[in-house]
Amino acid sequence: MGEIIYWAGAFVAGGFLGIFYFGSLWWTVRRLFTMRHPVIYTIGGYAGRIIVTLLVFFLMVRSGGWQALLACLLGFIVARYVLVRIWGRVPKDKYPVQKE
Repeated sequence: MGEIIYWAGAFVAGGFLGIFYFGSLWWTVRRLFTMRHPVIYTIGGYAGRIIVTLLVFFLMVRSGGWQALLACLLGFIVARYVLVRIWGRVPKDKYPVQKE
């Protein structure tokens, strides 16, 4: 019973990690054209997201093994799916593909 609770906690942690990762990515992309130095924010945001995400995944492996990592990764993916459903997809006619 204790392992199931631990894996559920890892799943929830992965969900919050996914909300952090994809939420900050969404925030960066939405404000990219209004920023004074977009390259700095893009690279800094990417580095920050990757460092936090890899750190949490590393801590999951150290504390609970591959099962905890798998539960955390599943929560991360579910969070992405939920956020895409909430925010919606960009219509294809909004950003047409340029033909050469």
